[in-house]
Amino acid sequence: MEVISPFIDGVAVDWDIVDNIWDHAFREHLLIDPRERPMLLAEPSSNTPQQRERVAKLMFENYKVPALFLAKNAALTSFAAGRATSLVVDSGGGSTTVAAIHDGYVIHMAVATSPIGGEFLTECMLKSLETKGIVLQPRYAFKRKEMCPGDFQTINLDFPNTTDKLYSQRVIASDIKDCVCRVPDTPYAGMLSMEIIHITVVSDSICIIF
Repeated sequence: MEVISPFIDGVAVDWDIVDNIWDHAFREHLLIDPRERPMLLAEPSSNTPQQRERVAKLMFENYKVPALFLAKNAALTSFAAGRATSLVVDSGGGSTTVAAIHDGYVIHMAVATSPIGGEFLTECMLKSLETKGIVLQPRYAFKRKEMCPGDFQTINLDFPNTTDKLYSQRVIASDIKDCVCRVPDTPYAGMLSMEIIHITVVSDSICIIF
C-alpha cells in the first residue's frame, strides 16, 4: 500500500487522485448523485486559471454537475466572520496564505503565499528528533515481551520502511507538535532553521520549544 498526497504546497498536482477522492466522497459518504446537485467548491486564493479549468472540466465532464461555482477560501472565511472587507491569514497543512478581501472579492495583487504550513513544521519536528537520536515507532512496529515476572522488554518487529510506516511516524510527530509546541513570545529574526527547535525531557514528558 502506498500513502501519498495529491497536494504539494497546497496545490493539486495529481488530478487522478483528486478525482478518486471526490468520487469516493460522493458515492460512499455524501450518498448523492452529482448530476442532481449544483456544486460550490472552495479554492486557494492563489489558484491559477489552469487549475480552475481542470476543476471545471472534471466537474462538468466526469460528474455532469448542472452548475458550478468556485469561491476563494479567503472570501468564504471573510463572509463567515461577517465581513465583506478584511485581511485573511490562512495557515493550513501545505501552505500559508495572506489575502486581502475588498467587498467580497480577493485582491490578487495583494495575495502572499508561503510554503510553510503544518506539514513543513511536522517535517522539522521529525528531523529534529532524528538528530537527537529519537526514533518514532508506530504501535504495530514493536511489542512488549515479559522476560520474567514483572520484567518487560520492548522488541522491535521487522517491518520495512513502507509509506504506511512513514505516514504513521508523521502522524505521531504531528500529534506531538499539536500538543506541546507553541509560538515564541519574542520575534525571531533570521532564516528559519532546524536549530531553533529545542527538546527538553522532563520526567516522562517531552517539551518542545520553538
